[in-house]
Formats: sequence, structure tokens, C-alpha cells
Amino acid sequence: MKNSKLQFDNPKILEIDYRFNEGFIFDKQINMNTNAEVQVNKDISKRAADVLLMMRIFSEEDFSTVPFKLNMSIKTNFQWEPELDSIIDNLLNTNGPAILFSYIRPFVTQFTVFSGLPALVLPAFDFTSDELP
Repeated sequence: MKNSKLQFDNPKILEIDYRFNEGFIFDKQINMNTNAEVQVNKDISKRAADVLLMMRIFSEEDFSTVPFKLNMSIKTNFQWEPELDSIIDNLLNTNGPAILFSYIRPFVTQFTVFSGLPALVLPAFDFTSDELP
């Protein structure tokens, strides 16, 4: 097995804003509302790019109607080999956020468990779609 031609540094969490609703009563199934935004800042001359993933869970709803609200941002720097130049935009916009999302998922699960809620495991997202969750 050999290393990928796309590498990244240690991701850094830039923002966590978590608010738990102590008055929320679980009396029915809740539809989880999530949205994500991806920003890519690329420097072709260095074959490097910063990728930022911002996740928002229950951010649009009235706080009294949801168990919690979470805004979280994570960022890392990607570097690539010249062979990837022709497809790098696609990789940065799909693989980049997918890699960062793998770091966010366990945080969300831990926040919910430590708040006394059932463990929330975020579903997999399709970052190839034009419409992010």
C-alpha cells in the first residue's frame, strides 16, 4: 500500500457553539435538520489549499422545539502531487469535506451522550451533490 497523492495536516476545530435545551421533552420522533457549507481557499502555485467545513444542526429551528443547537467549524490544509492538478478542484470539494466530516461525527455523538440524550450519529453525507445537507 502506498500513500495517497492528496495529503492533509491535522484538522483544527475553529468553532464549537453547543446549546442544550434542558426543557426539551422527547415525546415524538424528531427530524434532524442539518446544513453544511464548504469553503476552499486554493494556492495552485504551492499545490496547497485550506478547506473549511461548517456544520449547523438545528440552527434554523426555534430553540424551544429542538433538543440542542450546534454550530461547528473545522479546517485543514491539503497538499497534492502534480498528477492531481487536473482533478484537484473535485477532490478538494468532495474528498476534503468528507475527510473533515469524519472528525465532526464523533464530536456530535459525544455532545449528545454527555448531555443525557440518545447518541446521535450523523448520517453519511454526499459531498458530490450540489445541494449540501
